[in-house]
Amino acid sequence: MAFTLSGADPISGGTVPAWTSLPVGAEPVVVFVNTTTNSDFGSPNYNNVDRFVLSNLVNGTLTRTRDVTNVAGLPSNGAKVFLREPTSGTYNTFEFNIPGSVEVGTCQELNVNPAVDNPLNQTYSTGGSRERVIGTGEMVSTVGATADGIGYAFWSTGNFAKVLASTKYLSVDGVDPLNYSWYQSRGAFPNCVAPCPGLIPFVNVLNGSYPAWTILRVSCYTTNGVCPAGVTSLVSGAQKEYSKVPDLVPVNLMNVFRSHFDRPGELAPASNGNAGEPAEAGGDEGGAVFTKNADADLFADTGMQFTNRKQ
Repeated sequence: MAFTLSGADPISGGTVPAWTSLPVGAEPVVVFVNTTTNSDFGSPNYNNVDRFVLSNLVNGTLTRTRDVTNVAGLPSNGAKVFLREPTSGTYNTFEFNIPGSVEVGTCQELNVNPAVDNPLNQTYSTGGSRERVIGTGEMVSTVGATADGIGYAFWSTGNFAKVLASTKYLSVDGVDPLNYSWYQSRGAFPNCVAPCPGLIPFVNVLNGSYPAWTILRVSCYTTNGVCPAGVTSLVSGAQKEYSKVPDLVPVNLMNVFRSHFDRPGELAPASNGNAGEPAEAGGDEGGAVFTKNADADLFADTGMQFTNRKQ
């Protein structure tokens, strides 16, 4: 359905109120699987998933658990794949960074027909299936309770606290979303009894190599380009919690960024908002990753930025 971020609302005809956003911090979307007794994914053979294979699992092209691993001779059992709703931030972060990236070029909604697939519940002759879940809570609990289940969710200690014994996470393209290496934890989600500073190093989010991460933001209406004091206090408080519970990486610790791109209906051209540049503008979901140093030097040398580059 058509919508716009500024100007006249295409549905009501009213004017879209002025708004702005504040960056809070970086957070990865974690791919995780069921590890209960009857689940293939509980085997140590399952530790990593290639993003092309992962993309073809979520779009229904691949439907078996053994498609995830490079180990030969495994049984041919159906994978139970769970997708989020397309309006969620988790869905879109995953979508535009992995299956919908420029390099992969597919979509989670491949062969989904709203006339017959609402709710989505496709089954395959292999025993595999593709179903929709609503919200992080349902995604985590459903994968945790479904043998051969696989899904994705934003990381936080609270999100996975109830499924520590029935799930594990996978690296993507050999890159761990939480630790230095998957073999450091063997996919076990860490349990935080707050305060737990330093529980997770987030090294591959900090260096930008993990493919599915984004900057979480808080948006607010504004008449002067500034969020109300209560909102800025909320953002500041969330960032300070990192020293107690590592649920995200405060934005001031990030020295990499995603290339910003022009958004339809937005007057200001895309700007990454790094040192010396105009204020941040445009979208960055699925943007290519660059170092802030590289962007600042390019701007100082040429007046240009690394904008409109997609992953």
